[in-house]
Amino acid sequence: MGAIVDAVTRTLDALDADPHGAVLHVPREAALADARRVEEAGLAGPLAGLPVAIKDNLTTAGIPTTAGSRMLE
Repeated sequence: MGAIVDAVTRTLDALDADPHGAVLHVPREAALADARRVEEAGLAGPLAGLPVAIKDNLTTAGIPTTAGSRMLE
C-alpha cells in the first residue's frame, strides 16, 4: 500500500473506533478504491487522502441522506 491508501485506511479505522458514532455513513470501499486509483494514476497532490465530512442534510449522489432522522432512511 502507498501513503494515500495508508492515510485513508487510518482515517477509516478511526471512524470505526469512534464511540460516539458521529459519522452516520462511511463509504469505506469507495474511499479505498478512490485512494488506490489516485495512487495508481500518479495523481497524488498535497490534499490526496485528506478526509472530508459532508453534513447529513446535504444530498450527495450515492450516499444516503437522512438528516439524522430514521424517518428519512
